[in-house]
Amino acid sequence: MGKVFKFGCLGGVGLLALIIIVAVASGGNKGQQTAAAASGAAVASTGGSGSASTAAKSSAAASAAPKVGDTVTAGNWSYQLTKVDKPGKSIDTGNQFEKLDALGTWLVVYMTLKNVGKQNFGINDFDFELQDSAGTKSKVTDKIVEMNAWLEKTGLKPLGGQIPPGVSIDTALLFDINPDAKGFKLNLIQARQSFDLGV
Repeated sequence: MGKVFKFGCLGGVGLLALIIIVAVASGGNKGQQTAAAASGAAVASTGGSGSASTAAKSSAAASAAPKVGDTVTAGNWSYQLTKVDKPGKSIDTGNQFEKLDALGTWLVVYMTLKNVGKQNFGINDFDFELQDSAGTKSKVTDKIVEMNAWLEKTGLKPLGGQIPPGVSIDTALLFDINPDAKGFKLNLIQARQSFDLGV
């Protein structure tokens, strides 16, 4: 009888120990699973919000590109684009001996430039570059004499000279472009920024 009682007690203690071990192991696994799930949710949440944030920033940056009518101030200059025009293949310079005929078609960018620096500075045609949606880049026409004659006829100032601090000039840039090209932007070389021309 004593042996049976002893065995029963030992069995009961063993069973109790087994139950405690199983409960602890189960609880531990559950805790680990819960922690892993929470960690995964946090990573997914961070990754999702990071991706959404990056996409939102890219979209905001694209939509924030200055357009015609806007002003960009950088370095020594303030740039305001006032108008964009496509006058066709020929521009009248007012002089029959100085014709402005494009191989493609003309794109004209009108702007007001202001020297916001503390001394005289010059700005030139090569400080600007046209780029279309395909990435094709164009420089200002090399028909400088004819372009300057047209600028003077229309009351605009050619680039290339020194501009005193605080002084503004109205000018225009002529680009000979492919008539089928689209999605143009004007790259400001000195400012390292671009205007969306909307054409």
